[in-house]
Amino acid sequence: MKLRPIAIDQLDYAAGLLNEGFHKRSAATWRANLLDIFNHAEKVGYPTIGYIAFNKDGDIGICLTIPSVRSVYEQTPVETANLAAFYLRQDYQWMAAVFLRRIISAADVDYVDVTATAAMRKINTHLGFSTSAIGTLVMPLIIAALRPAHGVAIQAYDPVVSEDFSEETAQILRDHIGLGCMVLMVEMNGERHPVILKPKKRGSLRSARVILVKDRSLIYDGFGALARYLMLRGYFFLEMDVLRKPDLWGCSLRKRSAPVQSTQIKLHNAIDHTYTELVFIL
Repeated sequence: MKLRPIAIDQLDYAAGLLNEGFHKRSAATWRANLLDIFNHAEKVGYPTIGYIAFNKDGDIGICLTIPSVRSVYEQTPVETANLAAFYLRQDYQWMAAVFLRRIISAADVDYVDVTATAAMRKINTHLGFSTSAIGTLVMPLIIAALRPAHGVAIQAYDPVVSEDFSEETAQILRDHIGLGCMVLMVEMNGERHPVILKPKKRGSLRSARVILVKDRSLIYDGFGALARYLMLRGYFFLEMDVLRKPDLWGCSLRKRSAPVQSTQIKLHNAIDHTYTELVFIL
């Protein structure tokens, strides 16, 4: 097996290969997703967004490696690559570990998988990934809206208003607004914190997934105010990956929703899935 980087001139071909492996999205949808990822990669100076595996018989698989630098809540910026849309044709699925091992070759990069299947989680663990979150907590907003949240204020982030952010953080927030996310400011105990949410569907109802937050406790402590804010805008659920199930009545922990795995151990309670497939694809 050999690998070749996915180049921008292979956009249509890569979209077709992804559509072959993941039919729920059309080739046109995959192409639009890949174009967004390429545009991001170009801004941060990365020449590719993944790899196509091939051998003497031709192309046999594909995996995206969405590049970014995680910086908002890190003491020093961390170069990351989000592994996404891992696909090998049926006759070659036994080579999955070999394919993945060749992709995760840089020791200073944090390789992150946020949607691995059960089979891929076993391979990831064998290759040295650790679990950063055990599953997805699904929180019904209609129940949470009854919770008090004294002194908590929620408002949409306004890029024009000066906040106490670095230019790099402000750019991340602007980018995610452009990618269809909600960026909120949560004011609590006299401090204002950015929270990024990605709208999605849970069945036929609207839900939002937490993409960026300084600490999960910020969501729990301000849950009542946040629930009321979201319900007024047509949302019914809030979703967040968690380290353990909290004592919140009515919430359910979906362990079948892929745990977050990564090659570097997280040393804080922040969530930072900026510029991952949760933004670009889901």
